[in-house]
Amino acid sequence: MDRNWRMYNLPFQEVLDDIEEDIIIVTDPPYNINFKYNTYKDKLPKEEYLDMLGSLIKNYPCVIILYHEILHELTAHTQIIPDKIMEWVYSSNNLRHHRGIAFYHCKPDLTKVRQPYKNYNDPRVKEQIRRGSKGARSYDWWHIQQVKAGSKEKGIHPCQAPIKLMDNIIKVIPDDYVVCDPFMGGGNNWCCKSNEQ
Repeated sequence: MDRNWRMYNLPFQEVLDDIEEDIIIVTDPPYNINFKYNTYKDKLPKEEYLDMLGSLIKNYPCVIILYHEILHELTAHTQIIPDKIMEWVYSSNNLRHHRGIAFYHCKPDLTKVRQPYKNYNDPRVKEQIRRGSKGARSYDWWHIQQVKAGSKEKGIHPCQAPIKLMDNIIKVIPDDYVVCDPFMGGGNNWCCKSNEQ
């Protein structure tokens, strides 16, 4: 995958409109739970927070948002329903073992990411493998482990999304766009680790 990076340390509202290429937003936004970031206040009034996320959904042709519980509120606030919802599933020591991935104004092409077949003894699966198939099309969920504290991938962000998850998302969205993440969190660390692979 070709990876050319441009990074801006500015509020996204000051940057996105100046990007001349067609863009797709792929982001894991802050949770609005008063997390202590250096430069961002993570405790906006609810309406302001929903307006901020809603401005992305309303103004860009394809927006993919990783979310926790906010989806129903965001849908009610914007009156825009995602075209597709998938799940990122993982093992965890806390109460949450999944996160949603909402696709707005675009649908993922799940044939672009293959997953292992579930039953290699199934005659239909055997026939697919005989014909050269490398796996089943993606399901509506991806089982990808979280980035744990001892992982080689672990950077500075406490809630880091796995590179494999972000790679899968980028593979299933339309080509010929520039991918932008307006809430990059520990993104400087992410892009450096990505470039090493």
